[in-house]
Amino acid sequence: MKGTRLLHTEWLKVRKYWAFWGVFALVLVAYPGISYLFYTGYQDLLSSNRQMDAILKFTVGSPFGFPEIWHTLAYIASYLVFIPGVLVIMLITNEYQYRTQRQNILDGWSRDQFLWSKVIDIASLSILLSLVYAGVVLITGWVNPEIALSGIQEKSYFIGLFALITFNQLTIAFLFGFLFKRALLALGFFLFYYLIPENILIQLSRWRWHTGNWHHYLPLEVSDRLIPPPPYLARISNPTDYQLMLDSIPKHIFISIGYTCLLWFFCFWWLRRKDLT
Repeated sequence: MKGTRLLHTEWLKVRKYWAFWGVFALVLVAYPGISYLFYTGYQDLLSSNRQMDAILKFTVGSPFGFPEIWHTLAYIASYLVFIPGVLVIMLITNEYQYRTQRQNILDGWSRDQFLWSKVIDIASLSILLSLVYAGVVLITGWVNPEIALSGIQEKSYFIGLFALITFNQLTIAFLFGFLFKRALLALGFFLFYYLIPENILIQLSRWRWHTGNWHHYLPLEVSDRLIPPPPYLARISNPTDYQLMLDSIPKHIFISIGYTCLLWFFCFWWLRRKDLT
């Protein structure tokens, strides 16, 4: 079955699923909304502190002007990936709730085709969210009175990094829905994992376990490091340390792709050996 047919079938499943569209609308509002809050807060801060304005312009340029805005809004938007994660969990758990997964396979789909349809779903959602992010960047950059058109393409590679971090973390959300099958249970475990275990391990590693940077390779932390905080938000005083963080991005791209492939391989293997209930 061709990818376009799989995508069309998935569209038929969600086109009248109003809960899905409600959460999707929330996502579309959240991305520009949070960016607007940060932008207005930044403008208010500068209006009351001209010295900080001069320092920022001298060191990194305008955080909300090109090209730095690509980095700024990618970092801000990366904190909102858990919201579309809810959409992914809704999609897969609905398959089990309404037994459409079982019906698809009985109608002639292979188990691999069913999972490939979910890969397409998540890839499509990641691309769409990346386009929303890019649109917010372009609009915010254009309305910024300090716009510098000469730098509009510089650092636009953050679109690709944002798409990858989105796909990676939506894959993790899918895994929870795939394994637990019930929306509330899957959502609860996903949010718990997203907010608590890795953060605890990271803090313990920093404060008590002085055993290297192993916490950099935790699943969510790896993808988070694809978009490090901009220099004006990073709590790093040594420029060399910050440059090392930037230099490690290619390594984390490779590891993130590896994690994602491993998770999908597990899902394919798991579905092949399970019954259709």
